[in-house]
Formats: sequence, structure tokens, C-alpha cells
Amino acid sequence: MHSEVKKYFLKCFNDWYKNPNLRPTAKEWMQVLKVGSNELNVCEMVDSYYYSQTYGIEGAIKALKTFLYNGSSL
Repeated sequence: MHSEVKKYFLKCFNDWYKNPNLRPTAKEWMQVLKVGSNELNVCEMVDSYYYSQTYGIEGAIKALKTFLYNGSSL
């Protein structure tokens, strides 16, 4: 996940939920999500799968394994 998107999620659900006036606007969310999506690559094997340029495909695989190992569901 892009660092700015992650920062917004953490702040929104950890800090801002107590004070709705501090939450980002829809326009701010769109800007942050646009930045994050601009740094995604399409997987060469599965065109419906995207991964972060920052972490590469190896990072995406590691994150998926961790996600699945922890018993979470998609």
C-alpha cells in the first residue's frame, strides 16, 4: 500500500474517527488514492492483479502470504 494511502487510513480510523471535522474530504481522498494508484503495476501473469512499484512483486507475494497465514479472508 502506498505510504500516503496508508497514512490516511491509519489517521482516519485511529485518530480522526473521534473528531469528524478532522477527517479528509472526498477530494482529499481522491487525490491520495490517485497518487497511490499511479504507482501500481499490472501483474504480467494475472491482469486483474496489481502490485506496488515500491515493494515490487516479491513484496506483494510476501504480503499476501502474511495475510493468508494470519487467517484473514479476502
